[in-house]
Amino acid sequence: MIFEYFEDLKNQIGLYFVIFKIIFYFLIGALIIYLLKKMLNIFSFFLRFLKKDSLKKNIYLIFQSIMFIIISIFIGWFVIYLYFK
Repeated sequence: MIFEYFEDLKNQIGLYFVIFKIIFYFLIGALIIYLLKKMLNIFSFFLRFLKKDSLKKNIYLIFQSIMFIIISIFIGWFVIYLYFK
């Protein structure tokens, strides 16, 4: 009777393990596809960056991104400073 219980438990856990593996494989595949898409976007960005038409627009975009990062870091630091003061 106890042996049957453990055999049934092993079968139930095995099913969950298979489901977990399938979800894990899906997440790894989705992550790889996402990273490949981002790499292609970065590659196409640099190819567009070399064109003279959009050089001014791209420089403005880079400047805007750098300012966003700097301001975000400052605001985050300020909020943490005020919280722990």
